[in-house]
Amino acid sequence: MHQLSFINVNEKMRKELVFLADVLALAWIEKPSNTNSVIGGNAEFICNFSGASLATWNGPSGALFVNNASMSTDTRFSITEHFNLFIRNVKEQDQGEYSCTVQNLLPVGKGYLNVYSK
Repeated sequence: MHQLSFINVNEKMRKELVFLADVLALAWIEKPSNTNSVIGGNAEFICNFSGASLATWNGPSGALFVNNASMSTDTRFSITEHFNLFIRNVKEQDQGEYSCTVQNLLPVGKGYLNVYSK
């Protein structure tokens, strides 16, 4: 019985150490930056970071993604590799600030989408 408890404590400590190592390894590889698109075109914001953490994308209309789970009903928005935000068929109302927030990593990565007519 005591041996089982010792194993459970060691496993819990190992998980906490792995979590701490992931948090300490957090770093920006490439943050979002301003981008331009024509109406009907595509746009992509980079959000590339190292380490494991909770990451969210927010746009002018609110939350878009938490990790890879969509918070929006708009299927034009998707996540590509490295948690990049991809917008298909850009509309005028998509213009505005987009932010990628990575828990325990500052500053927040932000970029502005400028939309132009054709």
